[in-house]
Amino acid sequence: MQRHDTKNSLAAQSFFRWLQRPFATESLLAVLIALLFLILPLFDFFQEYELKAFDLIFRLKRKPAPSNLITHIDIDDKSVGKIGKWPWSREKHAALIKILNECNAKIIAFDVLFIESGRALPKNLDSKGELEARLKQISDSISDASQSMPLAVLEELKKTRVFLETEIILEDEKFREAIRQSKAEIFLPFYIPLGEKESGKFTEEPLGENRFSKRVKLKGKGIRIPSAKKMTLPLEAFLPLLAGSGFVNGEPDLDGMMRRAPLLWKVGGNFYTHLFLEVALRHLGIRDPVFLVSKKELLVYQADTLARRIPITPHGEMF
Repeated sequence: MQRHDTKNSLAAQSFFRWLQRPFATESLLAVLIALLFLILPLFDFFQEYELKAFDLIFRLKRKPAPSNLITHIDIDDKSVGKIGKWPWSREKHAALIKILNECNAKIIAFDVLFIESGRALPKNLDSKGELEARLKQISDSISDASQSMPLAVLEELKKTRVFLETEIILEDEKFREAIRQSKAEIFLPFYIPLGEKESGKFTEEPLGENRFSKRVKLKGKGIRIPSAKKMTLPLEAFLPLLAGSGFVNGEPDLDGMMRRAPLLWKVGGNFYTHLFLEVALRHLGIRDPVFLVSKKELLVYQADTLARRIPITPHGEMF
């Protein structure tokens, strides 16, 4: 026991003698700071402070003048209050395409998913369920009155029911016609179901439309482009009329803020771009890009010529 204490005492003396050497304290402090910076990022609270510092750097940077080439049409509470509850009828979106064409828009990109058939309801009905209940009432009335009601009246009631079920409920044709007549190029997004990706269960049909896929080459190791097995495209009726498409997925940081946009996603063995990267490249006249991805940047080539360099993270994200 006495020998062990002597060893500890000698070790302590040696350590204090080392501290008395020139720059020893500074070296120890540097090591402690380095360890601190290695350990602290493991804690959520430090990551949040790091993100706030990142925001501050961006606010302090000199901001470029906003471009007058881009107009953002926001679907906000005021819009919903004036036009009506969301989702809006396809007729509203068709009217928007017409107005934007009158304003000489060159590109129209919707950040709205058109992956299901549209539903147009009569003005005095609030939901599809209420409309279906009314249709059932008509069906029941026809059944109850079939014995006493004249055949001509019964046939008219049946025609009315068919009209309600088809002409009023389904409204995609108006939107499709607006896209077809548009002089501006129309871009609609597709969706990658992240919840299904995580669980490994996919309910969508296999990917059958590949004309939106991109040519991508990966340069180096450690590049982690997100991937999925399936994606949900816009309705098939719209696809042939679109100038392009892209995904609109993104994940917020710990504090709920969106600071990063994934520029590429691999789905079913093919690479696809974010919708707004697709639109930006089209605006720049880049119609058939080839992408070269490294851990730090995304190189965009057009006809074997380097057109753009975009800084990215190893996950293919742009801040």
